[in-house]
Amino acid sequence: MEAQKLMPDNGVSASFFDSLGMLVEKYGLHLPMLAGKPYPYNILLAYENAEKQLAAMNPDLELFIVEENGCVLMAVKETAYLQTDLCYIPVMPLCRMIRKNNRRQSCELLLSVFSYLYHVVGIPYYREEGSFMACHYEMIKDWLEDEIGDMEENDACFSQSDLHAQEHYGDSLFRKMNHPVHLKWFEKRLEQANPTDTWDRKCLEISREAYTLWQAFPHSTLYSHVPHWKTFAETQMEGYPCGEDDDDNLIRLNEYIHFVADLNGYAWRSISSNINVEFNERPYWQYPTLMRVFNEIEYRNQDTLAYEHRLFLMLNDLCVLLTTIP
Repeated sequence: MEAQKLMPDNGVSASFFDSLGMLVEKYGLHLPMLAGKPYPYNILLAYENAEKQLAAMNPDLELFIVEENGCVLMAVKETAYLQTDLCYIPVMPLCRMIRKNNRRQSCELLLSVFSYLYHVVGIPYYREEGSFMACHYEMIKDWLEDEIGDMEENDACFSQSDLHAQEHYGDSLFRKMNHPVHLKWFEKRLEQANPTDTWDRKCLEISREAYTLWQAFPHSTLYSHVPHWKTFAETQMEGYPCGEDDDDNLIRLNEYIHFVADLNGYAWRSISSNINVEFNERPYWQYPTLMRVFNEIEYRNQDTLAYEHRLFLMLNDLCVLLTTIP
């Protein structure tokens, strides 16, 4: 409910300004003098001023006016976004590094990081049956089998070899990731790390951040703040889905954050093309979201999106690292 659409006062101003006081205290805002301003102009001025200050403070914060149990209250929605639209973590670079056996400590650290991201954070793996990417890889494999007779012999052999390698080495790495030793020895590996060049030092830095996140937020996952799309407060927000078929219009976290085989080659070119088409048909993206309504209960809630903000930065650095192995 926007300020200019409010009903006759009847206590609206009192509940609004009580809620506004909590908002001002929480974020340290400075509001203009509104004494003597008529209703609803006083509410509109207060809202617009607070909205500008919040936007300047943090563009991920959005201010709303909501109605709850007959009271008109302020609410702030915070959203955690990736630095890029998609976060696909390639595993083949690590597989190749393990086979070369020239960066043993970094390989072990990345195995610990991958294990944490899969087992604790909950990022799905492309060889995991039923995962979003597993379905796409299977589609490409089926398509290749149907079309191989129409392809050039060299292209067909290369494409089949590419897919076979991604299945074989992907399964091997998946078995390694599932061994409990990689989480058990995560701390010891960090203590014993002795980087020899810039890449190794960056790998150690990312691994430390992953371990620190695990220790600071032991129960947090990728889905800790996935919004429930049909709550009353969220249906007040412009552009939010609230119907029974909205799942079909939603690009989910476990679809755009995923372990994949590689970000190069025949399979990835085909899969990324299919994903782009699929995602272009869905208007909504699912992001970690925290909605705080400023009433006496929610005002004292200390929940934040600190975990998600740090996780997304770390994932971005990890993807860059994996694509820049010397």
